[in-house]
Amino acid sequence: MTLVEIKDKEGTAVRHGFGVTIAAVQKVKPKEQGKAVSFVDTNVGGPSAGLMFTMEIYNRLTPGDLTKGHKVAGTGTIDAEGVVGAIGGVKHKIVAADREGAEIFFVPVKNYDEAKAKADKIGTSMKLVPVSTLDEALKYMAELPVKP
Repeated sequence: MTLVEIKDKEGTAVRHGFGVTIAAVQKVKPKEQGKAVSFVDTNVGGPSAGLMFTMEIYNRLTPGDLTKGHKVAGTGTIDAEGVVGAIGGVKHKIVAADREGAEIFFVPVKNYDEAKAKADKIGTSMKLVPVSTLDEALKYMAELPVKP
């Protein structure tokens, strides 16, 4: 838990603390026509979907198909700087991705050993790609050949 500076209403007195912040839900409107991103009900939620949601948004807003015809899965939290963070339950996500026929699975570096152990145990041919940033995942995809 991180303490932050909290200012009084006048902005003069400062104290350190933590707590709950009330936030407003905001609708983001694209500056350019045709650059809107929407999600259908995916039954996927929580911070561990951050990397994959971010990659799909990137895919929608850039030319071409990021997957190049490959079936891609993955997990990991993501922050505003594009840093991919560890998640819980990676072994279950490996099994689910394998059952769905994923060829490539992006896994946070900190979860790689657990993911690799489970992948080896179930005998999957799925390629595990450890990443610590969004840029690493995008670079991997950029270098991937198009699936025939």
